Amino acid sequence: MNFEVHSLAITTDPSQTREAVSALLHTILFHREFGRARPVDVECESLDLTYVRVDSEEVAATVNEKVAQFAKMFETSGSSRSQLSLSFYEIQRKKTLFNFKDEPVNWEQWNVIVTQRPFLSEAERASYSSALTSEIHRHVSTIIFICNSKQDHIPVVKNDTSVPFPFEIILPTVQESWGFDMIKRVVLDSKPGPLWT
Repeated sequence: MNFEVHSLAITTDPSQTREAVSALLHTILFHREFGRARPVDVECESLDLTYVRVDSEEVAATVNEKVAQFAKMFETSGSSRSQLSLSFYEIQRKKTLFNFKDEPVNWEQWNVIVTQRPFLSEAERASYSSALTSEIHRHVSTIIFICNSKQDHIPVVKNDTSVPFPFEIILPTVQESWGFDMIKRVVLDSKPGPLWT
């Protein structure tokens, strides 16, 4: 099975980070969960943007919790750049010496790289808010294109629940949050993809 890695980079005002990251994560989850997922429209408060999420309170709570932790990391560290990752995996039974062991095997990972930039004036904030909305729209189009065109690496759906594939949202550790360790991890974990305009 192939392991696909995709990266999306955005620049946000600190007040817009949560909604921007949530929009991207929910879009990915909606387009990669092939179960009986029903769509729910979500309107952003700080961005002129509506996106679709899976109609699952459990998924929404998980995303909200991880995005809140991610945003808090910016506040406590004082850094302006970080990354979180959304990984999809399946549980495979591996034979060990004397028995079997269930082991998670990743089949796809999405890295969301966020740079925060505080704006000095309301005019600058309004101008950049429009640019951020356009940037997210481009990323949503990229997500949809990738999800529709790259499906050979996806495992067989084994259940018909609304969320058939387990996923994990991975936050950087405090030591690697900002700096060389994070850049090294991004370079080593990512492979070059096609350029999107």
